[in-house]
Amino acid sequence: MPWKLRPLEPIEQENDALKTTIVYLRRELENKQGTVGRLKLVLRERLTRIDQLTETSTGCGCKTGA
Repeated sequence: MPWKLRPLEPIEQENDALKTTIVYLRRELENKQGTVGRLKLVLRERLTRIDQLTETSTGCGCKTGA
């Protein structure tokens, strides 16, 4: 005999909606954290390259501004 589904109570509907929202927001946060991580990596590489070019252009091999 098949089970009869009972209607969801309003609080259960709200709970389900909040679970869905949490999953969505968690995924969005993970995506943004990944983007921040990639931007930090690119920035670090860029700054390293700028330092290399600055050292090459001065010719003295010393770092300035430290």
